[in-house]
Amino acid sequence: MSPIRLIGLIRTVGPERIFYYSFGGTNTAKHPQLLAIPYMRIHWRRNLSLICILGTGSLSSCDTQQQPANLSYEDTLAKVRQKIPAESYFSNEFLKKAAAERPTVPVTPDKVRIGMPWILNDECALWFVAVEKGYFRDMGIDAELVPGGPGKDQLTLLAAGSLEFAVSAGGDFVVSLVASPTGAKVTAICTLLKDSPYDWVALDKSVSNNQPSSLQLKPEDVIGKTVGIQSDGEIYARFLFQKYHLPADRVKLMRAGFTADPLVSGAVDFYAAWVQNQPRFLEQDGHKNWTGLRFKDLGWNEHCDVSVVKKSLAEQNPNLVTRYVYALSQAIRFYLDHPEETADITIRYGKDATLSRDLVLRRFQLEKDLVVGRDGQPPLWMSADVWNNSAALMAEYGVINLD
Repeated sequence: MSPIRLIGLIRTVGPERIFYYSFGGTNTAKHPQLLAIPYMRIHWRRNLSLICILGTGSLSSCDTQQQPANLSYEDTLAKVRQKIPAESYFSNEFLKKAAAERPTVPVTPDKVRIGMPWILNDECALWFVAVEKGYFRDMGIDAELVPGGPGKDQLTLLAAGSLEFAVSAGGDFVVSLVASPTGAKVTAICTLLKDSPYDWVALDKSVSNNQPSSLQLKPEDVIGKTVGIQSDGEIYARFLFQKYHLPADRVKLMRAGFTADPLVSGAVDFYAAWVQNQPRFLEQDGHKNWTGLRFKDLGWNEHCDVSVVKKSLAEQNPNLVTRYVYALSQAIRFYLDHPEETADITIRYGKDATLSRDLVLRRFQLEKDLVVGRDGQPPLWMSADVWNNSAALMAEYGVINLD
């Protein structure tokens, strides 16, 4: 795969600087998964040199445990609840109102710009359904789906007033914005993925390629192995090594791209992926024997594909926000109950990516447990604990500064 190319510095949030990249010369017809993932972002923390992030090949020279946390996780969590409690930037109240009764719809529809988390691909299926099935229209919303992609920061556009709603691929972006002294006042109003899809994928060599694996991996299985990570993966490695007391010097981290080719070739033993994305391409290429370490089960979790509004909109026009989540509540039921028709809609609307029906359906299958969640609440609902725990880990590992 061709090298990625730095487009530029898009924004600075507290201790982090977020860069965006293009896939310079990469054949996206050969690698359509490049069009199916959230944009690459680099959190340039003070404790990580830029050369380690931007270099290719081995990252073994980058000390993944150079700066251990000064506070315990429990103390950091207490600080989060004091400084940036989840209740100050997220709310399930609009979902509660939408569940209680059908919102009042205005005579004149509201023109609404919704910033998508990435280009128009199958990650946007929920919003495609809301448009195609008339759920937005029935709620008096004339929706424009604004594509994301390299060089587009939807939260910044939201804060600037260029969008009414923004869908943030990762909840960590929302936390970073809230924690920054120069950030914006926003409110997260619902989430598509209740749990994180981040996964270190491996191929189970004990079974044939065409046989699904039942192997349950453990953190210690990475000892003596090589792990291919993207440029934002160092923090997950530090978390895993520290929490599970793994010897960092016995795990080799390699810089990897956005396809699982290094895993297939044997260049790495584990590959960092979103569970609903790269594994389906592995299966398409005949490698059904994949398994993985799910970070949501290891203690690092966050909401993903989160709908966000400016706090001022939530306070001044709560009816519009309630109508938006009501439409998505209708759409998510259709998405879960009618995946095949949802796939057909997605293929028609997903003009920025060429994906087969089978690949789109496989994404829906792989992410269903993330959408439904483990909290016993309806789809789209969020958890204060997930937000606070995510913020505490970000603070503990230097992504945000609470001082």
